[in-house]
Amino acid sequence: MTIVRVDHPPVLSHVEDSPLQCVEDGAEVVVTETLRVNDPDGERDDDGGDGSNSAGGVADGAMLVNATVTILSGLERGFDHLDLNGKFDPIREDYDAKTGVLLLRGRASAQAY
Repeated sequence: MTIVRVDHPPVLSHVEDSPLQCVEDGAEVVVTETLRVNDPDGERDDDGGDGSNSAGGVADGAMLVNATVTILSGLERGFDHLDLNGKFDPIREDYDAKTGVLLLRGRASAQAY
């Protein structure tokens, strides 16, 4: 008998269900303050928790290795922009203005994401 471990992607919860309200030429808008990720494989975090943390993306054990944030509709190229609002070592960001996709990369705890 061979046992093959299957990694399941993280599950997002606490996602705001109302559309984000933005005003043209207005102040920056925070996309989320409540998003959480849970590892459905039940792996424990470094803090001994249940796998729940404030982040989203692709998991590697108790660590995330990347995440994406996308403007799904209404993207105005040259005007809209996504960023982290600060530096979070070792997480690096790369925003593609043509597609409206912010790619976050770097192996870090879900809490860091």
